[in-house]
Amino acid sequence: MLRHLVIYFKAINMDKNESSVKRLTIMYISALSLVALLTIVGQFFVQRSLDGHIHDAKIINLAGRQRFQSQSIVKNILILTDTTHHLSDSARLVYQTRLESLLKTWQHYHVGLKNGYLPEFEYYARNSDVVKKYFEDIEEHFDTVYSSAMTIKFLGNKNLLKNYQEVTKFRKLILDNEYLFLQLMDKIVYQLSKESEEKVRKLEIAEKILMFFTIVILIMEGVFIFRPAVKQIKQYVVMLLKTQVELQILNEELSETNAKLTKAQDELLIAQKEKYQRRIEEQLIRSASLIKGQEEERKRLSKELHDGLGQLLTALKFDLEKVDLEKSDFVKNKTILMEAKKLLSQTINETRNIAFNLMPSILNDFGIVPTIRLVGEQIRTKSGVDVVFKTNIEDDHRYNQDTEIALYRIIQEATNNILKHADATRIIVELNQDDSKLHLRLSDNGKGFNMKQVKRNKENHSGLNNMEERVKLLDGNFHIDSKKGDGVLIEVNLPI
Repeated sequence: MLRHLVIYFKAINMDKNESSVKRLTIMYISALSLVALLTIVGQFFVQRSLDGHIHDAKIINLAGRQRFQSQSIVKNILILTDTTHHLSDSARLVYQTRLESLLKTWQHYHVGLKNGYLPEFEYYARNSDVVKKYFEDIEEHFDTVYSSAMTIKFLGNKNLLKNYQEVTKFRKLILDNEYLFLQLMDKIVYQLSKESEEKVRKLEIAEKILMFFTIVILIMEGVFIFRPAVKQIKQYVVMLLKTQVELQILNEELSETNAKLTKAQDELLIAQKEKYQRRIEEQLIRSASLIKGQEEERKRLSKELHDGLGQLLTALKFDLEKVDLEKSDFVKNKTILMEAKKLLSQTINETRNIAFNLMPSILNDFGIVPTIRLVGEQIRTKSGVDVVFKTNIEDDHRYNQDTEIALYRIIQEATNNILKHADATRIIVELNQDDSKLHLRLSDNGKGFNMKQVKRNKENHSGLNNMEERVKLLDGNFHIDSKKGDGVLIEVNLPI
């Protein structure tokens, strides 16, 4: 029946209406294309202008920030040159460091704004003649403030009281020129804001022109396309009404069948989507955990190399440089070489410790139980904290490599956190096995922490997150509990 109905529709007045339908179709597509083109062009101009406006806002903000930084520089200068209040060496160093940073940033942004080149803000522009003139006027005051501040910083590093007369002269130069700098900087900010507003007004004019042409085209579509199309549609509606009864029966049958197929299809799609989503989430978790763990390990290794091995090698270098081969001072050279020998031994031990923390060879050779015993002995030797290890597992019993590495990393991370933050005197590590699972329980008698606060700021506790992610990757369970003054309890259950 459906095939006969299709043939019936094709036969009715096909020759008579084919040319008119074709003509209306061409006109309709052309009109819509023109409207779409105007809309796209309008959006292009709007988006481009909005990007420029946002860009201008950044530059105006940077120009305004120059005023604030100049005031911060003056404030630091006044504090550093104030002889009525004594600054400690640490406080003076803080203000000198802050002043150096402010001067560097201030000078960088000043040159960038003046030349229209700040790549970190994607600022590549040609300043207007007015803005250029203001920057020419402000240059003298900027140079005076900058050079005077650098001079005061240099003199202050030597002896402030000894050079106080010169410092006072340069401080007066800064105060005199900073006010003029602020006035001219206000003019620059105002001029940049004014130029930005002019761009917005031009955009408004362009939008109105595009809107006018769009309205004209829509009116023409209504007169020459939509009205003839409505007449043509009325004719087709009459024909469709004649076949409505015949199609209704067929539609009911098709609707019932389609409903069944749709329901089955929806159920299948939901199942597939859930399965795919779970795979994506698992992959994302594994990827994120891997990357985060690598970065944390690199950061820790970098710190150990810099603070430990780097310092020892530097000290060894200084000792060796003291050896004077041209003079025959045997006793002195022997003493220096003996000290260098001690430093070399310490360097070797430090290198071994770093290698052990990265991946102890005992873990690959003998397994997790001997490794935990060795970790406990090292903690006891280095920090004096008593480590008690309890297990029902034989020393030579082995598990798969991923499980052993995960257990070692969790114990390593947990004990490091305890030694750094807990002020504990005793750590208890329990590793036991039943028929289907490994149970790790680690506790201390330290000061503990607030669990609610840790959960609220979970992103700041990467160590706890890393331990939990390692357990999840092995389909295990991770639990941590702590109270202020009551130590920490960590429990891990892993399938064997």
